[in-house]
Amino acid sequence: MTTGELGGALGDDAPAPRQESDRAPGDSGLGIPEILDLTDLLLAERGRRSHLFTWLKRPGGGPADWLAVDAYYPGNKLVVVCRDTAGPNWAVFGELIPAHGLRLLEVDRDQLVGGREPARQALEQRIAQLGPPPDRAAATSRTSQAPTTSSPSEREVPRPAGERQVAGVFAGLALAAVLVAEVYAGVARAGFDSGHVLLAFGLALDVCSRGLGTIAAGREGSSEWAWWCALGGSPVVAWFALFQQDGPVRTEPAPLAGLIGILALVVLAVALATAAL
Repeated sequence: MTTGELGGALGDDAPAPRQESDRAPGDSGLGIPEILDLTDLLLAERGRRSHLFTWLKRPGGGPADWLAVDAYYPGNKLVVVCRDTAGPNWAVFGELIPAHGLRLLEVDRDQLVGGREPARQALEQRIAQLGPPPDRAAATSRTSQAPTTSSPSEREVPRPAGERQVAGVFAGLALAAVLVAEVYAGVARAGFDSGHVLLAFGLALDVCSRGLGTIAAGREGSSEWAWWCALGGSPVVAWFALFQQDGPVRTEPAPLAGLIGILALVVLAVALATAAL
């Protein structure tokens, strides 16, 4: 894996490659993967596909009865649910998702016909009708109630795509430097050269977890988590991938990164305890 690949993964906000459409023969509407790709572009955020919330389940259901949403956009506080997916549980989505402070974008594929551009315009209109995310709405309300003298140049504006790519490149370079240092100073010198094979193995797992976690955070569009994973290693990666409040991150390779991070912590703990005896 090269530094350029790492930087590209961290700075790329474009949707993942198109999945095969799920529309039936003769159906002129878009498939769910295509609809979610359009939503990614409109929101400038890569949605978490088939996301699970711990609080979203069938009434009276157990842990195995969680209901997956089609996509979750944490940065926009928005959840997408297609009627084809919801089925008889539509009322559950409509009640619980807004109750937890999230906007619900209800998608009916039968209304998104005529091709990609009409569907994009219809989705854009539906998203606009939802209004701003709850925290942004509150901030807008507070601003409208108080006088302001700030000039347009002082207002917060989104970072251009070029700046995001540059930030991704710098994060990739930082990750590469950390990985090289850990492999040389930790795995090679402190581990193998000193005869501590178990310690070397644990640090090697930490290297893998650190790299995979940083890439996963970049694909999630979270530059802050990407930096934390690159610098913090397996403990931060495990927390990011598996133990967030909204549930495990499903974007690849986050699940693998989290498991390797936990394994690295266990191996390192055993290695340190053995060395102390």
